[in-house]
Parts: sequence; structure tokens; C-alpha cells
Amino acid sequence: MQEFRERVSNLKEFSSELIQSDILNPQYEEKFDIVFSVGLIEHFDVENTRKAFLNHLQFVKTPGVLIVTFSTPTFLYRMTRFLAEFLDM
Repeated sequence: MQEFRERVSNLKEFSSELIQSDILNPQYEEKFDIVFSVGLIEHFDVENTRKAFLNHLQFVKTPGVLIVTFSTPTFLYRMTRFLAEFLDM
């Protein structure tokens, strides 16, 4: 996150705020024009996936943009995730 802060601080026409929080129990109330979430949603069970997605929406202004990316569940991804979970990583 520090690297991101350093990179965007050099952009003159770009304003950003980087927030790190527990998406299942957010303690933040401000709304933003763009909310960008990378590689988070796929780590939850069905119930918490829904909760996490809805919690992302609460941070988006109207009108605003929500961008959520997640890994494609390819064979390599599933094997890597299985091994990481098996090894408690």
C-alpha cells in the first residue's frame, strides 16, 4: 500500500485516498466516486461474499463506480489455493 501511495502522490491531476479496512465489518462511513477492490471477493463463502459485495456498495457515491476484480478459477488457481489453505498460508 505504501508503494501505491508513493506512485499516486506524483500525479498532479489525480486525487486518491487509500483505505484498508475489514470489508465484513467496515468502520468507515465516507463515500467515494470510485471504489476499486482487487482479489478479495473470491476468498469468502457464499454468505460473506454477498455481505462483502454489499459493503463495497455502501462506499460508492451516487452516481459512482464500483470495480471489483476476482481471480478466474482456473485449474492452476484452484490448486494453488488448495495448497495455500492446506499449508495454512
